[in-house]
Amino acid sequence: MGLTSLLRLTRELIAHGRPSDTPVARVRHGTTEAEETIVGTLADIATKAARAGFTPPVLAVIGEIVRLRDRLGLQRRPAAAARGRLTRRGKPPRQPV
Repeated sequence: MGLTSLLRLTRELIAHGRPSDTPVARVRHGTTEAEETIVGTLADIATKAARAGFTPPVLAVIGEIVRLRDRLGLQRRPAAAARGRLTRRGKPPRQPV
């Protein structure tokens, strides 16, 4: 989603009754070591994304789930987990038979 689409989307959500302080996260390069996330609100996320130079492809997560980010420890993941090398609670993946 490009910046123009994001701005239009946030304005329409606010116009249709969504509070302007609704949390929004923009995620670029998700699940890779290069993952970047910007967190803001419907009112300011377009400005923050523009300042950060976020270009598509970028995923937008909108709603209260964004507030759980810190509680769930999603702001920083171990590099091995980010590369998909850890599964089953830290155990290495099973080898094919």
